[in-house]
Amino acid sequence: MADPIVVSTLNAKQAEIESYIRRLEKQLDQARHDLAHVNATLRLFEVNGERTEFPVYVQLKRLFSRGELPRLCREALEASPERELDTRQLAAHVMAAKGWETTDKALTISVTHKVTHAMDELWRRTGKVRKAGKRAGANVWTLKS
Repeated sequence: MADPIVVSTLNAKQAEIESYIRRLEKQLDQARHDLAHVNATLRLFEVNGERTEFPVYVQLKRLFSRGELPRLCREALEASPERELDTRQLAAHVMAAKGWETTDKALTISVTHKVTHAMDELWRRTGKVRKAGKRAGANVWTLKS
């Protein structure tokens, strides 16, 4: 039979190692949690895998002067051969007129939302434009004659 001192020493060592493993597992969980937050923050500052100076969220609050966006949309409709454009086409025209990068997805989405709101307001308040249906999920706009 094993010596009782050897068994009690091994039991104590086993408890010590198990305690140490639990501490390491807690530290590992905390390290994984911290890494997840660092990765999420890095994603905010990356566009197409490249780091940028600013996050990809775009605020267009002060990029258009008063009445500029509806004016640019009306000009685009007047210049169109069919005299009808969908919201995405209007946004592309506005971005080109302002000299902005038309391949920037975040900016395009933000401008599209602004154009949608501006055209809805123009339709409701002045009646100078009208909705002519939908094309691929986007409103199609025409000038009222």
